[in-house]
Amino acid sequence: MQAVNLKTTSSAKMKRLLVLYHIFLLCFLTASSQDLRELHHFDDVNSNLEGHITQIVQDRNGFIWLATWNGLFRFDGYEFCRLKPLAGDGCSMTSDRIRDIWLSKDGDIFLRSDDGRFRFDISEYRFCDITTDEEMAESEETLHSQTLKGSKIGNMLQYIDPQGLYWQVIHSVLYCKMRTESPIMPLQMEQEASVANISRDNKGRIWVTTKQDATVRLLTPEGNDIGYLTPSGALSTTYASFGHPIYTVYQMRDGSIWLGSKPDGLFRLKETGSGNFTVEHIPQLQRGSVYSLAEDNNGRLWVGMLGDGLACVENPDDSNPTIARDLAGYPNDSVAKRVRRVYINNNNILMATTNNGIVIGQLKDNTNDIQFKRHGRDFRRPSSLYCNATMDMVETTDGRLFVSTETDGIYEIISPDLLADTLSFKRYNVENGMLPSDMICAMAQGADGQLFVACDHQIVNLDVRHGTFENMGHLFFRHQYHFTEANPLLLSNDRWLIGTTEDAFLLPQSLAHRSDYQPRLLLTGISIQNKQKMLNVETIDTLVLKPAERNVTIHFAALDYTDPAAIKYQFRLGTDSTSWNNIGTDHSVTLLDLRPGTYTLSLRSTNADGQWTNNVRSLTIIVEPTFWETPWATMLLILMAVAVLTSVCMTWLYIRRIRKRQQDTLARYLELLEKQAAAKQQEDSGEKTDVKTAENWEDNASQTPVSNDPFMQSVIEYVEKNISNSEADVSQMADACSMSRSALQRHIKQATGLTPVEFLREARMNHARQLLRTTMQTVSEVAYNCGFNDPKYFSRYFKNSTGMSPSEFKQNTGS
Repeated sequence: MQAVNLKTTSSAKMKRLLVLYHIFLLCFLTASSQDLRELHHFDDVNSNLEGHITQIVQDRNGFIWLATWNGLFRFDGYEFCRLKPLAGDGCSMTSDRIRDIWLSKDGDIFLRSDDGRFRFDISEYRFCDITTDEEMAESEETLHSQTLKGSKIGNMLQYIDPQGLYWQVIHSVLYCKMRTESPIMPLQMEQEASVANISRDNKGRIWVTTKQDATVRLLTPEGNDIGYLTPSGALSTTYASFGHPIYTVYQMRDGSIWLGSKPDGLFRLKETGSGNFTVEHIPQLQRGSVYSLAEDNNGRLWVGMLGDGLACVENPDDSNPTIARDLAGYPNDSVAKRVRRVYINNNNILMATTNNGIVIGQLKDNTNDIQFKRHGRDFRRPSSLYCNATMDMVETTDGRLFVSTETDGIYEIISPDLLADTLSFKRYNVENGMLPSDMICAMAQGADGQLFVACDHQIVNLDVRHGTFENMGHLFFRHQYHFTEANPLLLSNDRWLIGTTEDAFLLPQSLAHRSDYQPRLLLTGISIQNKQKMLNVETIDTLVLKPAERNVTIHFAALDYTDPAAIKYQFRLGTDSTSWNNIGTDHSVTLLDLRPGTYTLSLRSTNADGQWTNNVRSLTIIVEPTFWETPWATMLLILMAVAVLTSVCMTWLYIRRIRKRQQDTLARYLELLEKQAAAKQQEDSGEKTDVKTAENWEDNASQTPVSNDPFMQSVIEYVEKNISNSEADVSQMADACSMSRSALQRHIKQATGLTPVEFLREARMNHARQLLRTTMQTVSEVAYNCGFNDPKYFSRYFKNSTGMSPSEFKQNTGS
């Protein structure tokens, strides 16, 4: 009894400590809730989450579980799956009104409903009764030691997950929020304006220009204010507009600073001793959209204009400089004349990015002698550009050239000769998993050979050496920015100055890295043959499909709740060498008509910032064969094929033997008829038949089936008597043999392979050949003696039968 009292006292102390802890936590959450930004909210209107929510729990896998008065809900970032006890499942729980939930030691979920306490089995996804005192004790213990569950403040339920997200339930609406602290330091601006250019002069000063209010602002190398450039060239410590939107600032080697404006052309600035500037508007380019400036090795200033192509200021230090325009060697293409960036390398090769590809030329003393080549999309060459709308160009310290495009990411020029007729490029884009976005605004060289890239809504550290990237989007900045074409600039204090459509901000280089959060990728459901989705699949490593199950849909989710809609997925079906297939933001894969065998399905995802992570989830799929797809069936089919082939061969051999026997029999019958006809011919002529010859005939006759076949003997006798009778027919032959026409046909066909008509004709042809060969009869006489009324018909039939006319046969055989 004393031990029980001690245990009860210890439990009471633990409860008091937990109450104090929750009070402190709730006070902290309440104080900090004003700094939270809502990411998502879920209610019965925009989701299937219905019923009053009473508790939040996150399990070991990362799923969010909600206790409601309408059952238990599982949330994977995309879908709320409702689970209720079913009739006949063995659980005595009758009410769907769940008051509280908490995790057991083995990862199951204990719950308290109006009926009492129960357990939800995670492995089988079913509700169970708590049947023993030991389970009840564990339920009591884990209830008071639970940490991964929500805490209540009045009518609000709040929970902080390991990712640092705040889950709140207020009036049965579920909110997902995050802290609003941002790693950036805004560059204070008087008005909201889009940044057009960021550049550095040879004194380290930073020039920042804006579009809408047309300001030119100077900063110290560390990013502190110096002043605003006024139209007169003076620097004002208070806000002032230059009056012309400046898109590019460039300082030449002689110290003069040139400003390119859209649409007000070109300005030249020279610094005075007082720190101010003289401003001169170049008259030859007072109207024009100047986007880029670059100095060549000869001290000339090249001007890239959006719409007017290239121009060259040949003597930029003169008071009235000469400007060459409409260069003879430049492509006569209005789209190629929309120049965005001009870059000149150490070999005096000019490269211009345009809306119609890249234009490259070797600079010469005479601008009209320069021959430019345009490199764009070529449907015959996969290594060409895929997008002609090129934006920017950067050369890294190791000499690699990169070109950004408007809608297809970044290209690296990999051809060693920039002046070649064709150039080859390497792509870095969304399709090959090298960038989170293909819309590139600007880029600059970062640390360690990386490219610091400004996409439309995000900043990317692209490691071109290792083929990886780090992404910083709205979750990182805690704000949805739109970045501009102004190149980011790394200041002397290791801070990036980045321009947006609203303002500019400073980002410490040490913080310019995305979160290394790697979401866990879990299976959330499997549907076989379009049947109801199974939910208890997160622990499955092997899926066995029966012979009739060939279609399967795999559902999955990367548990990054900050922005699930931004998470992208890839899958592959095969070995590690199989290439990944991009499926975008779809979080399911359907495999149709799977053949028998073993497959390995691998899945991976980005996090909510678009960064690919090493969270590969694999599933082995075994498709069982039907009997007809097994080796036994193959062997059976082979045996059946051999049997059929053997049967066909034996049948063919049998038919061949039958036909051979029929042909031999026919030949003997015809030979017998021929000899009998010859004997009759000699008898009619009064000649005596040689005794030996007659004996041979009798021997031959005895060797034929005639002597043993009275029927065929009757046929031979009829044919012999009527061979010259043109009126002889099958009916008369049947009467002579005392049988029906059909019996006659069947018997003769079986013996010789011919019908009675064919047998009679073959006998007449054989007799005709004998007469032509052994007598002096004319063709007409032979025709009449062989039962033909028309000699001409006889000649045609004879030629069709023997291949030669009767006259030719008679001449060749001789008589």
